[in-house]
Amino acid sequence: MIRNLLLHLFLATLNAIIFCLPFGFTTAKAVQETPFGPYRFPTPTATVHITGTTYYQTVWRKAITAWNRTGAFTFKIATQPKVQAKTWSNTTTQLSVAGQTQLFNSGDEITSAITQLNSGVFKYYHYSEASRVIVAEHELGHVIGLEHNPSPHSVMYFQNRYVPIQDVDIQSVRDHYALPLLPISGNNISKLNNSSIHIICNMNGKRNLNDQITTILN
Repeated sequence: MIRNLLLHLFLATLNAIIFCLPFGFTTAKAVQETPFGPYRFPTPTATVHITGTTYYQTVWRKAITAWNRTGAFTFKIATQPKVQAKTWSNTTTQLSVAGQTQLFNSGDEITSAITQLNSGVFKYYHYSEASRVIVAEHELGHVIGLEHNPSPHSVMYFQNRYVPIQDVDIQSVRDHYALPLLPISGNNISKLNNSSIHIICNMNGKRNLNDQITTILN
């Protein structure tokens, strides 16, 4: 009788494990899809020209390859590009700025962009090459039209240097480019034409908005 009772308790416990464990996994909070702004290229593709040292040209190329592998967006190296990928160094007044991207738009369409990495910050904080590539992936995400994801499990997290492109970033690009562009006509969008959006990737987590230029301090 005792043996039967123990067997009954064992089976009851096993059933609890089998039927309750899956529900336990569903309680984890899912990472939200990376948000995107109103701006994008006409199609999910853009030409890029890379300048700087051979080392940083390699960093940019690795980040470009990472985005191209997603199948959601394609960057093409060109001499007359829409996007300029550069490097600068400032550890005097921009010690917390790892990168910055400036978008130029007409209506909702991105007409050109300048994206930069702060090599001085990378050296000061001892970024590995892998981390530098991830920051470049982040900046290219801004070029594509993505904004910051509040989750650290996204390449677009504002303080990110360890997480590469994730599914939440890829799906966001697909959703963004599935939407129609705002037509470039009519008075309702005249204020958007020839404007500039400046995104500064800063580790302080602050945000300032100023007229036609939007500065996001990470």
